[in-house]
Amino acid sequence: GNHRVRIRRSSNPFESNAHGMTTLADTVARSAFGLWEPTRPPLTHYAFAKRTLLPGGPLKGTPYDPATDPVQLYFTQQLDSGRWRALFWAAPPQIAGKTQCAIIVPVLRALLELKSTVGYGLPTLHDLDRGWHSKIAPTFKEAGYGEYLPKRGPGSKGGRPPSVTLEDPHENRAPLGSVIFLAGAAKQVTCKVIAIDELDAWRTSDGSPRWQDIEDVWARADSYQNEAIRIGVGTVETDDPKQSIVLACVNEIGTGTRLHARCPHCQSYGPLDWDGFTYEYRTLNGQAGADTKHAAETAAYVCPRCAVRWSEDDRRAALLGCRFAHKGQTVDAAGIVQGDQPKTDSFGLRTHALDCILTTMATIAEKYAGARYALEQDGNHDPMRKFYRYQRV
Repeated sequence: GNHRVRIRRSSNPFESNAHGMTTLADTVARSAFGLWEPTRPPLTHYAFAKRTLLPGGPLKGTPYDPATDPVQLYFTQQLDSGRWRALFWAAPPQIAGKTQCAIIVPVLRALLELKSTVGYGLPTLHDLDRGWHSKIAPTFKEAGYGEYLPKRGPGSKGGRPPSVTLEDPHENRAPLGSVIFLAGAAKQVTCKVIAIDELDAWRTSDGSPRWQDIEDVWARADSYQNEAIRIGVGTVETDDPKQSIVLACVNEIGTGTRLHARCPHCQSYGPLDWDGFTYEYRTLNGQAGADTKHAAETAAYVCPRCAVRWSEDDRRAALLGCRFAHKGQTVDAAGIVQGDQPKTDSFGLRTHALDCILTTMATIAEKYAGARYALEQDGNHDPMRKFYRYQRV
């Protein structure tokens, strides 16, 4: 606790004390406390996140702090709350921070702080090979933990074995936690933390969701009961939202949580609606293509309550002053969430591009204008489909 223990040291364990009695008790105490190593409790996800480095982007190599992004901070707080059986997050690629916040941080924390077994799931073994080579192992290194990867044995040569055990470089390469790779058919495997990536891609050859395989992966953590952490993240990979696995996990199984931005002009709260996003669309004079520069320059968001057009600075201020509310809830003018929480033990969060602080309305408008041109001028629907899946989520 907070008590100090003072241990008397003696070169002769059988020397006499002031009363002429030997001090064998001192020897016993010295032996016991000499082997005692008081340890700190495991770092929270938030505290551990700040010990990692950003793996990419303009700030690559700098310390990561979830508090710089309200969505990432909120998701990290839910991880630390210990109240959810599972946590789901549907968000855009590249600009939401899903990999760092929802995969790398909880996986590395479990491996290094808890020395636990972690299950990392992707739809197929081929995906696992690709994910380990091109995503997870490189991100471990970029996050500042490359020295923890094994120097000998499975995983030391860069390949993906069935499991990889991390090693403590500061304790003579002592084994830490292990990553077990799961593609849905993992039996007789017990993991404290399960992280399923690319959740929307868990489908059969005919496109049907592989719900049973997903449940089998979740079940690998059942023996840990309330201490288990189950995470499922991904982008939307189907044109019909009703067929999306990740959206079903977020909105039907989970809490259906949304960011409610605070208008910097009227101070009201509400989700950022795509009907409020506006830009001027025009084609290039005498050339093929949309005038994406003009689209970027005219991008804005119109508050549905006070009708004021937001600048990019306004949008960032609105995000930094946001609140989060589950499905069926609202946020009043004082910023207090109103309404009952959904009766579920699974947390589900959906964020789209307008919710992401790592992008700008100008960038969004450029993508929107390019997709519109491809659709209207070339009859190519693919860019607009991708815009709906990856930007509007």
